[in-house]
Amino acid sequence: MTSLHGVVAVGLVSTCSRTYTDDDVTRFCALVGRSARPLPEFLPYLMVIAPLVGLSAELNCLPTRMTWSVARPVRRDETLIAEVEVTRVDPAGDRVRIAFDALVRCDTDVVVEGHSTGVLLA
Repeated sequence: MTSLHGVVAVGLVSTCSRTYTDDDVTRFCALVGRSARPLPEFLPYLMVIAPLVGLSAELNCLPTRMTWSVARPVRRDETLIAEVEVTRVDPAGDRVRIAFDALVRCDTDVVVEGHSTGVLLA
């Protein structure tokens, strides 16, 4: 199977970075029906894990289970560095199962880490 990152195989590592602007946070708050006045000091959790969801989509993966642990909140001005590493690729009949470890760092601090399983889409 292939993805935007090439052949999906055990050991494949994909990364991305994201720094949200105040406008991004304001639009997110409007989308979920929260007031953006004043802007929250910390990013909403969904904004923190969004880069991991994007990386799984770039792998053509439909996650069936995601387990995350959060070490600390992330301030609005921090740059997120998301990383997924494929740990299992198993053909299973007409589909291919995948597993990967994931983390989000801010500088050297790991702020979210976890594991996902799912299936690769053709």
